[in-house]
Amino acid sequence: MIFSELHNFLFLKGRKVASTSFEVALSKICGAADVITPITPVDERHRIDLGYRHAQNFGADPDRLKAYIEAVKHAKADQFEHIKKPKGTVNDHCTFEEAWDFFGERLRGIRVIAIARNPYQTILSRLNHMARFEDYKKSGQAIRASKEQLREELNLFIKKLNKDSYPKNISHYTPPSHASIPLEVTYLKFEHLQTELNQFLASLNISEDVSLPHLKKGQNLPDEAILDVADADQLQMINDYFDDEFKAFGYQKLKALPL
Repeated sequence: MIFSELHNFLFLKGRKVASTSFEVALSKICGAADVITPITPVDERHRIDLGYRHAQNFGADPDRLKAYIEAVKHAKADQFEHIKKPKGTVNDHCTFEEAWDFFGERLRGIRVIAIARNPYQTILSRLNHMARFEDYKKSGQAIRASKEQLREELNLFIKKLNKDSYPKNISHYTPPSHASIPLEVTYLKFEHLQTELNQFLASLNISEDVSLPHLKKGQNLPDEAILDVADADQLQMINDYFDDEFKAFGYQKLKALPL
């Protein structure tokens, strides 16, 4: 999550929508007083190596934050997974409601942005992540689970849907109903994210080139890949659970392949 009073925007960080890459890119234009939450240590190192602003001003204990940054700066490849992010008053995946509770009236006149992605792609990315993220934390290399691993993880994922316990991005991005000022979100589409970034920067009158890094690299499977992983019942459950996201983000549902 980034809250930039320098450029008057709040970036809400969704899940499995390239939000870490987008956040790192935005860090390049942030000021010393802007709020930037910490990310996975191996990615924080990448942000530091680029010369961008690292995690700052998110309410963490100053000494612990300093120790964290120093640890990230000097960590060897096999040490990243052991580095713990310091806790702050606001966290990296805070909801719009949590952001309002923390920033309050400071959000008046602020542009709020978030990334929208096809729910099938976010699910496939999540399954890939669940299967291989421990490896990523060590190396930062691409995450590539097999089809069998994806199917195994889908069974666990479906259990969360059955319990109505999986957090959806649309809920994450929903403006709080109790806010005392008008709040709304501008959605940037995952499929054209570099273009979306360029247009967003242009709207801020920033002419500086900012490239989108490719962090937490996955397989970027097409929407239809969900049909190779989910059976008909699982697909129906996914379609029902994410119905509001399909509608709000403008994506079409798929039907199960005939047997």
